[in-house]
Amino acid sequence: MLSFKCFEYFNQPFMKFLFFISLLFFTFSCCKKKPVDQEYQPIQITCTLTKNLDTCRSLIQGNWTWLEEKRFDQVQQIFVYLTPQNQGYSLSLRLLNDTARFYKNNQPDSVYTFKVVRLTEISGTNFPEDNDPVLVFFNLHNGLRSFHVPIKICSNYLLLQYQYVRSIEGEQIWKKQ
Repeated sequence: MLSFKCFEYFNQPFMKFLFFISLLFFTFSCCKKKPVDQEYQPIQITCTLTKNLDTCRSLIQGNWTWLEEKRFDQVQQIFVYLTPQNQGYSLSLRLLNDTARFYKNNQPDSVYTFKVVRLTEISGTNFPEDNDPVLVFFNLHNGLRSFHVPIKICSNYLLLQYQYVRSIEGEQIWKKQ
């Protein structure tokens, strides 16, 4: 009855304590240290953004890659940064002639026609920001406006300012490829 004697031996308080300490030590020694998350550093735009309509129209053509979206969390009262790394997907946008093609993870996502116009051309209001340029997307099949977004642009970066036209989205930064 060796197994019964081992059980009696283990039942002693000192042995229980020793077993518990050994188990605790083993548990902590086997765990890998989790790396400390570094605080996210927002994208720094290295060129001067413009709202000049002619400049926007001339620079908008090309391939763009999404870098980040800056949203304001109303509950926590902080800015939240969405990126391809923390969202688990990539976005790209190809603007060629009058066609806009969106891609998600390098797969076609949606297609529109587009124009860069002043906000006043689609809003019909008379506010100071009505002179700002907007990127307008139209349904490919029926030509009706799908959505628009105010923009700022420079030679390497495009800002889609969704925070002005959608309640849950923020400013997106795209980089020209």
